[in-house]
Amino acid sequence: MKAYTAYCGLDCEACEARLATVNKDNALRRKVAAEWSELNGVEITPEMITCTGCRVPGVKTPYCDSLCPIRQCAMEKQIETCGDCAGMNSCEKIGAIIQNNPKVLKNLTGTGMKLVSPSMDYDMQIQAYRQEFLTAGGSMDGCGSLRRFERTQDWLDQVEALKKTETTPPDLVPSTQYLYVRESDNKVVGVIQIRHYFNEFLKKYAGHIGYSVCPSERRKGYATQMLRLVLPECKRLGIRRVLVCCVKGNEGSRRTILANGGIYESTVYLKERDTFLERYWIDLSGYSYLTLRDRPSLMRTAAQWFHEKWGVPEQAYLDCMTAYLNGDTEYGWYLCLDGEKIIGGLGVIENDFHDRTDLSPNVCAVYTEEAWRGQGIAGQLLCMVVADMKAKGISPLYLVTDHTGFYERYGWEFCCLVHEEDSEQTARMYIHT
Repeated sequence: MKAYTAYCGLDCEACEARLATVNKDNALRRKVAAEWSELNGVEITPEMITCTGCRVPGVKTPYCDSLCPIRQCAMEKQIETCGDCAGMNSCEKIGAIIQNNPKVLKNLTGTGMKLVSPSMDYDMQIQAYRQEFLTAGGSMDGCGSLRRFERTQDWLDQVEALKKTETTPPDLVPSTQYLYVRESDNKVVGVIQIRHYFNEFLKKYAGHIGYSVCPSERRKGYATQMLRLVLPECKRLGIRRVLVCCVKGNEGSRRTILANGGIYESTVYLKERDTFLERYWIDLSGYSYLTLRDRPSLMRTAAQWFHEKWGVPEQAYLDCMTAYLNGDTEYGWYLCLDGEKIIGGLGVIENDFHDRTDLSPNVCAVYTEEAWRGQGIAGQLLCMVVADMKAKGISPLYLVTDHTGFYERYGWEFCCLVHEEDSEQTARMYIHT
């Protein structure tokens, strides 16, 4: 992404306000001020036409500096441009700009970039990519064993072998490899790999996708776009929930994952590398995951749905949901929809009918419709509630269950046994910190 591409995708390099500034052209300042005054229906003086560019250091016009909602939004989200935002396609503000200037979409989405299968057509570019990492250092994630292959053909032979189960070495899993190529100069700026399924190491520490961007091309939005382009390939391989991991503290990688819809699950420690890794899930099923605040009109439908699943009076759910929608509490309700049908859900309440009132708040009423089970819906909802509560400063969370082995997958740990309300029966209490 060019430095002079604005957060909204407009080209600051060609902006007359910037040209007037860098060229100290007062006549152009007066011209731009007059045109902008007429266009916006407000008085804009030539003195206001002083700007070095939206995303570069230096002075800005009053509008660009503090009034532009797109710039303020992008800065708050700490993204390079709107192209890095998962909500770009549904954003009315950026949509209006794209409609008036279609070139903006090309600037934001990295058109002019392509995913290609590795081949000897890119021999020199692949070795240049490899050499840049060897010189600069750093991990060549998502490249297979490219680091140790001095001949491109040897690496391509491995890439080809890994496409099929029968030719994959027993200590590895089948994978699909891509190069991310800039069409203007045919440069390989990134490499990304899809692992078709997990072994024990990938399941815990690495996930479905590994990727890297060469050091000289970082901070240009390439990683976000590369990951976005490869997700449909994951879906074609039958992967409906994609696990992506990043080193804790790597803000660039974390933002790349979040911009593609990643939901944080947990952090794990990889002893062999003395490294903490954050785990994120990206859902590709097409289902909608939302809070009741996103769709307040679903309150009565949701209350009836939970009542039917758990037998708790419908009014009890309505009371909790009303308090949440009114802002009386941040203990929320989370739903998964297939179209308009609720197929999964859970909530957060003060106490889920047990004697340990000090262990609060509790995730409750976790349920997935039987016909939709086995797709990770409950796991996605659990990740969603943990992330949402943590963002509000609410942690740890607790839940009561009779299950063993399920919640552990999503970072929950057994805490203690509790007595069910007005009963001598005990249940397992789990905690997520």
